[in-house]
Amino acid sequence: MGYHFIGAGGIGMSGLMRILLQQGKKVSGSDIKASALLKNLQKEGAKIERGHKAKNIKNPAYVVYSTAVSEENPEMQKAKALNIPLLHRSDLIADLMEGYHPLLVAGTHGKTTTSALLAHTLKIADLDPSFLVGGILNSYDTNGYWGQGKYFVVESDESDGSFLKTRGYGAIVTNLAFDHLDFWQEKKQLIGAFEKFFSLVDFQKLLFWCKEDKNLEQIHPPGFSYGFANADLIATNIRQKGFNLEFDIHFQDSSYKKMLLNMSGCHNVLNALAVFGICLQLGIKEEIIRNAFISFPGVRRRMQKTEIAHTCFIDDYAHHPDEIQTTLAGLKEAVKERRIITVLQPHRYSRLRNCWEGYLQSFTKTDKVIITDVYSAGEKPISNMKVEDLARAIPNAEYVPQKELLSFLYKMMRPMDVVITLGAGDINAVLNNLISLWRKKSKKIKIALLFGGCSPEHEIACQSAEYIRSCLSQELYEVQDFFVPNKTQHLKASFLEKLQKNDVCFPIFHGPQGEDGMWMGFLAALNMPYAGMDYQSAAIAMQKSWVKEMCIANGIKTAPFWRIQKQDALPSHLTYPLFVKPVHLGSSIGVMEVKNEMGLKAALAVAFRLDREVILEEKIFGQEIEFAVLGHDEVEVATPGEVLTGGNFYSYSKKYGPESLKTIVPANISPEKREEGKMLAKRVFQLLNGQGYARIDFFLDSQSVFYLNEVNPIPGFTKISLFPQMWEKEGLKGEELVNKLVLLALLRKQDVDAKVKL
Repeated sequence: MGYHFIGAGGIGMSGLMRILLQQGKKVSGSDIKASALLKNLQKEGAKIERGHKAKNIKNPAYVVYSTAVSEENPEMQKAKALNIPLLHRSDLIADLMEGYHPLLVAGTHGKTTTSALLAHTLKIADLDPSFLVGGILNSYDTNGYWGQGKYFVVESDESDGSFLKTRGYGAIVTNLAFDHLDFWQEKKQLIGAFEKFFSLVDFQKLLFWCKEDKNLEQIHPPGFSYGFANADLIATNIRQKGFNLEFDIHFQDSSYKKMLLNMSGCHNVLNALAVFGICLQLGIKEEIIRNAFISFPGVRRRMQKTEIAHTCFIDDYAHHPDEIQTTLAGLKEAVKERRIITVLQPHRYSRLRNCWEGYLQSFTKTDKVIITDVYSAGEKPISNMKVEDLARAIPNAEYVPQKELLSFLYKMMRPMDVVITLGAGDINAVLNNLISLWRKKSKKIKIALLFGGCSPEHEIACQSAEYIRSCLSQELYEVQDFFVPNKTQHLKASFLEKLQKNDVCFPIFHGPQGEDGMWMGFLAALNMPYAGMDYQSAAIAMQKSWVKEMCIANGIKTAPFWRIQKQDALPSHLTYPLFVKPVHLGSSIGVMEVKNEMGLKAALAVAFRLDREVILEEKIFGQEIEFAVLGHDEVEVATPGEVLTGGNFYSYSKKYGPESLKTIVPANISPEKREEGKMLAKRVFQLLNGQGYARIDFFLDSQSVFYLNEVNPIPGFTKISLFPQMWEKEGLKGEELVNKLVLLALLRKQDVDAKVKL
């Protein structure tokens, strides 16, 4: 006696089997393929047969089947011949929920994550719910659980209409996309089915639907809407912090600040919003929900992440274009500059046909797309539906047969990459093999550290290189030094040959013949990725008068200044004190403060020996505030620092000498001024068309007005330099900061290569 399941390896069927086993029932099942899931069911007490055969039906009380099981299945035919009652899986679900308060989660996408988070939150609240979820909850290592509490969380399936067989005590509806049209035939029939589903929910105060979905908005059902604006339940101030989300919630005249969720992507903010709302309505305290969100470890095959030596491997079940697009958008927010390699295994030939146009728009947030063979799920191929054609139609995509996928991926990968496999089939097996291979044979990035140079700042460049070298992890990098002497001499012929064997160059030169873009231009000509600002921006930044004129033209204040060459007459009506600054030098080299005309003439005599052009700049009395900037397409500015000059001139010796001035992070200015200064620094960087990194310095006068001082394309990277200190305040310590600079270098190279291909 007991229950026999046809297709026991399906995620929905296995959850039902687990619940029956927990209830002490006899359970058997069969499936065509062996799997880890079936092995676990055997360990839990189920009897599993390989293949669908009539002899597997050994007089059970019920035979359970799903919509995927055909009438010709030999086990179905045997059950009918013996008059054994047949139960569709949805009928069994309805039977199991008798006497419980069902909390149903419906929608085309997001059901599994939402129902898992809801079940997890109820468990944390000690309500011991039963649950049946379309994925393995990492926190409980199961997709089906029979609890002793009154609530039963169930993922309701619209793909075959079975979600209309049960009433709900409460419900969440995540979205309504036009999928599964092989069953519904027409969009209006699918919409009508959702309208009926809403009518089957008993309590409107426990009904939550997503207002961000235009199809649900058109139905405008009862209950509470949730979304990012103009809804009953709203999320604001959303911030992605690595693979964690932070956001605020507003519901029923109350605000809940800085909710933390152990997930990525705005779509998961929406899922969490619905869970938050329904749990509050069930009487669960805010603090308990917060703890559940923070501790939620996710669902297997839903952004399931493995990190090995700074390289990230992710497996996700997404297979519909909408799911793929939202998943990749969330991943991009989480990993920023890291290269994303996306591997898609299309699911079913019918979905490939129905969603062809959608696939073409789904991969804008990834760097490389690999498309492999279709997982048929029992379907026969459709003529003219070839994945090779799909790969040709998607930018930066290519087709790779699944049998060649492992070696192909390993060959193209580099440290700090993010590899994500997408699909509802068996693509995760390839990823698991790739993870095993990477554990045994992870690669390293070859770094060429170029430093020294012919400028007066040679020694400081060497000190910066020493600090950067200490931040380059031996686990990630192989580092080779390329020292450039401070005297004019020819580099050896082998220099270029050795240099080109590296993956990324890290030029550390302060001052002319390096920081001014010379070395960056050389590396760009070799088509080698390099850290730092691009050569064009660096050249402009190191010409002080150009930067100032550019800023003035764009409404950014600078101290009043005059640009002069050796043959020019002195401007009349100069205001003292003022500074004499060679325009091409950095770190205050040759910069002198003068208080009268006699001092000015002496200072100019020195300055013109160092540079062919100088500027005369009025002194701004106030604070010296510095900003650290990173960026490629997006620009980040760190918490600003301050040089405690005490009104004195910040000379070269005061920067690096034994009596160097003290610095502080954060700067001693108001939060409002910090934000204003950060926006100005970002604006200057963007005006320069900056990529990579820079330090941008301002004066803040006694009237709290910012004046641009200068832009440093290769800022100091010594132990006492403000640039790394400012980023450390943001949580980017030395090693993480240098990793980010390497990633920005690789990202610029990808950008250049992509433009060349176009």
